[in-house]
Amino acid sequence: ESLSTVMMASFFMAILTIAYFTILEWKLGQTLGKILFNLFIVRVPATPDEKPSKPSFWQILMSNLSLVPFFPFIFLWPVEILSILFTNNRFMERAARIQLVETKIIDYYQSDV
Repeated sequence: ESLSTVMMASFFMAILTIAYFTILEWKLGQTLGKILFNLFIVRVPATPDEKPSKPSFWQILMSNLSLVPFFPFIFLWPVEILSILFTNNRFMERAARIQLVETKIIDYYQSDV
C-alpha cells in the first residue's frame, strides 16, 4: 500500500512540474529561473528572414515531456544529456522547434550613444 501511495505522490508531482514549466513558459516565455537570468523561450523561425515568435502551448508541452519520471518518458533523460553535451541544445527543444535565447540589457547611463 505504501508503494501505491509513493506512486500517486510521484504522479501528482510530475503533473505539477509539467504544469509549472509549461504554463509559465507559455504565458510569460519564462520560468522564475529564466527571469532571473534573462532567458526566453521562442519559436524557431521557419525561414531565415522570419522573426522569432512566441511558441504554442503544444510546442512547450512537448519540450517539457522529458521532465516526466515515468515510462516511456524516462528514456528521454539520457538522450537529453547526450544532446546537451554534443549540441549544447536540449533534444526535446529541437524536436519542438523552440529555442532558449538570452536577452541583453542595455545600460543607457554608461553607454557612449
